[in-house]
Amino acid sequence: MTLAPEVPGVAAAAQQLAAAGVRIGVGHTRADADQTDDFLDALASHPRLAATHLFNAMGGIEGRAPGAAGALLAHPAVFPEVIFDLQHVHPVSLLLARAACPDRVMLITDAMRAAGLGDGQSELGGQAVTVQAGRATLADGTLAGSVLTMDQALRNVVAAGIPLDEASRMASAHPARSLGLTDRGKLLEGQRADLVVLDEDLRITDVYLGGERLIAPQLTLGEP
Repeated sequence: MTLAPEVPGVAAAAQQLAAAGVRIGVGHTRADADQTDDFLDALASHPRLAATHLFNAMGGIEGRAPGAAGALLAHPAVFPEVIFDLQHVHPVSLLLARAACPDRVMLITDAMRAAGLGDGQSELGGQAVTVQAGRATLADGTLAGSVLTMDQALRNVVAAGIPLDEASRMASAHPARSLGLTDRGKLLEGQRADLVVLDEDLRITDVYLGGERLIAPQLTLGEP
C-alpha cells in the first residue's frame, strides 16, 4: 500500500498494516525530508519498504530541501521503484538512484490498459487518456500512467549506460528481494524457473513460467 507521510495518522496506520503483512510504499506525496524520515523511522522494524514511482509526484531534490525523494534514496531499507519510460524519469535521475541504492533499484512499468496498442485514445479510471509517441496524458497534459513494457524498460536502462547484468537484476533479483521472495529472481539450481529469453537486440524470443515454455500464437515474438 502506498502512503503519503504528511497525512495525519498515517504512521500509526502504516504500523498496523505492516504488522499484518502489508508491504508499505511511500509515494504521491508532498512530504518534506523530515516528515519522510519520521515516517520511515516509525517502520524501522519492518524491512523492505518501497519508494513508489520514485521522483514522481513527490517534488525535487535540493541541497537544503532534499524532499521525500532525497530521504527515500538515503534510507538503507527502501527499494526505489523507477518507471523508466523516458517520460517519467530522466536518465540522470535513474543514475542517481542507482548510485544511492545500487542493489535495490527496481524497474516497474506502471502500464495502463493502452500499453502495446500504439497511439490513440484510451481511458484510465473514467478519465480520457491520449497516447502519443509513447506518452500517455490526461486532457490537461498530466502523465496518466505509462504504456511501458518491461522489455522496453530493460532496453532503456541498457541504453542509459547500465550493464545488461545489472539492468536484469533491476527487473528480477531486486524486486524479488523487496518482496521477501527467496525462490526466484536468480538463475540458480533450485530456483523457480520463471524466465524471459532475449535475443541480441534484447527482444523477447521465449517465455518460461515454472520451467514450462509459454506459447502465445497471437504474439509475434521478437518483434518490437
